[in-house]
Amino acid sequence: MPYDPGPQPPLAAQADALRALLHIAEQHPELPGAYVVSRNVTPGGIDVQLDTPSAWEVWRGTLNVPANSATYRTFDNRQHLECVTAIGKTTVRMYSVFPHLDTDTSTGEPA
Repeated sequence: MPYDPGPQPPLAAQADALRALLHIAEQHPELPGAYVVSRNVTPGGIDVQLDTPSAWEVWRGTLNVPANSATYRTFDNRQHLECVTAIGKTTVRMYSVFPHLDTDTSTGEPA
């Protein structure tokens, strides 16, 4: 039996999120490029994946997201840096995933 996801919101439900992304691009054309996702199941938000922690930091600083709002965790042997902000009514989740470096606990240096 095929999976029936039920009625989905129309593309227009994502319009505010897409306008927020356009606003960011127009106001800050110098920002590093990103992988951006807008989903019909969460039409009020966008996910912005940055290739490096330094690119993430440029976005965080440009959008005036407080540094202490960042979350840092290790998941599946990768480090994950994330923060969330709002542009108008749109939730913007910015994150960067990068390889986890094993460290020597006695020195703090890479193993």
